[in-house]
Amino acid sequence: EKNPGGSCYDLCGLYLQALDDLWNKDPALNEGISLAGLDLSQAPGGLLESERSALAWRFGETHGVETVTGTFEELADQGYFEASAVSTPAPENGEDFSRFWYQWPDGCLFSITPNSNHEGETHSLPTLFFDVEKWKSPLAAYVLYDCSAVWPELGTWSGYQVDSEMIS
Repeated sequence: EKNPGGSCYDLCGLYLQALDDLWNKDPALNEGISLAGLDLSQAPGGLLESERSALAWRFGETHGVETVTGTFEELADQGYFEASAVSTPAPENGEDFSRFWYQWPDGCLFSITPNSNHEGETHSLPTLFFDVEKWKSPLAAYVLYDCSAVWPELGTWSGYQVDSEMIS
């Protein structure tokens, strides 16, 4: 099931399908964005750097946005996110409990990460378990959680199942 570069065959096609499906979930999160961040650094299956680059390019081309790659931390360090203050009522002792978090006003971060809920399970065919997340802020995110894709005996990765979806 591995190609000479060490990654799984047609994993790019599978992940592009999952990212496109997520793009179409809660489309209000995509409105007005000019950037899409892609974090594929933890995507299961061993994507090569060239595959991650190709996937980012194709995703951006398909959706008409510029793409940048990196983890949340890397993109925050590069200044893509803005800090946003949310005030909470002051407690009786007079302390200020203002909270700060990040938001991405002109972008969304898409990431694919492994779902480890299935460690130790055995399957008759190779199976990938992963989560796909779209994040704009702590109050604007969508996750396809506990996705599974089974490698067919003949062919390439061809679709996946979503166990649950989460929205904030």
